[in-house]
Amino acid sequence: MEKYSFAHNHKTAEVQLRQFSKNKLKHYGRLRNFDFGNQKENFVSSLSPAISRRIINEKLIISHILKIFPYEKVEKFIQEICWRTYWKGYLEHYPTIWKHYVKNSINKHLFNHHTYKDAMLANTGIKCFDHWISELLEGGYLHNHARMWFASIWIHTLRLPWEIGAKLFLENLIDADSASNTLSWRWVAGLHTTGKTYLANADNIRKFTKGQFYPKNQLAKSPINIGDSEHNMIDNFKYKKLNEVHVECFLIHENDLSLNRLVNCDLLLIQKSPLSTIKRSKLANQFISNALNDFQNEISRIIDAEIVFIHLDEFESTKNILKSKDIKLIHTSYPSIGFLNDHLNKICKSLDVAFKFYHREWDIKFWPHSSKGFFKLKSKIPEILRDLNY
Repeated sequence: MEKYSFAHNHKTAEVQLRQFSKNKLKHYGRLRNFDFGNQKENFVSSLSPAISRRIINEKLIISHILKIFPYEKVEKFIQEICWRTYWKGYLEHYPTIWKHYVKNSINKHLFNHHTYKDAMLANTGIKCFDHWISELLEGGYLHNHARMWFASIWIHTLRLPWEIGAKLFLENLIDADSASNTLSWRWVAGLHTTGKTYLANADNIRKFTKGQFYPKNQLAKSPINIGDSEHNMIDNFKYKKLNEVHVECFLIHENDLSLNRLVNCDLLLIQKSPLSTIKRSKLANQFISNALNDFQNEISRIIDAEIVFIHLDEFESTKNILKSKDIKLIHTSYPSIGFLNDHLNKICKSLDVAFKFYHREWDIKFWPHSSKGFFKLKSKIPEILRDLNY
């Protein structure tokens, strides 16, 4: 029996949201940090894979729960939803963080390191860590608190590079998101906020796993110091709404599979399969493949435009399709900084085609407040939600 089941289409995600709202949301603030080891007992929504692909979006989720509970009763859950938005916005302000991570995540010397080998084989002798890496590799998911503990042990106890750990998560987590993953690992390493490091604590692990794990005297007592490059903030980028009533060509990609805002167009290009240029586990690719297939089946019933399915990593066939349709400009939702964004930039250069990105209103409202620490954004959440007519 599977420990976790995730929605890969809008209808199933809405059902999952309603069930969570009815059965668990009122207990979320008190019990969210407990990892009981399975989806049925944990008090989290399990919607993160669907949110990461915008199969269901933040606005719909918060709109739904505020119809049931007053803001004060669900404030903690709303803040957790906004953390993902914050990470994305922060990386937009500091894009060199992503570039440095990609460069440093390839470390060939590490793969012969005995500590790395023990970690990957679940043979460190730290029972909780060995359990979590097995859960990650076999199931593609970890409770958020377990991710923090895992990252802390990886960095501060095993003394392995944070970039390699972040790469491990990005390749194996079904809900992996370039910004959330990279910046969360940096936060644990003490690089996100100067002077603040997350250090896993044995008593804390025992408490929030209900005694399943207790790594007494096995964890680092103090964090390691990690150097960082200077990252200059970009604060002059412009947000673009899709104001055109009708466009010639629009692309649906794996980072935005929302059915809530479909664009009136002549030609709708839909990504056919997960990008093979992004190294991901079989489980992660299967989730994306299922999500793309479900979207393709649904969209064909509700839109009149000509639909063409394309493999974004097969440049020659994509080039032939665009040439046959005389397409020079493709509209699409902005994929945010990460691997897909990098890949679309390669398409621009290789295929002599331009992309016109547009930002969703949710991001336009939140990202300007995401250039500093989360608490700056946190104080703005009620005001932003009112501005979005909640």
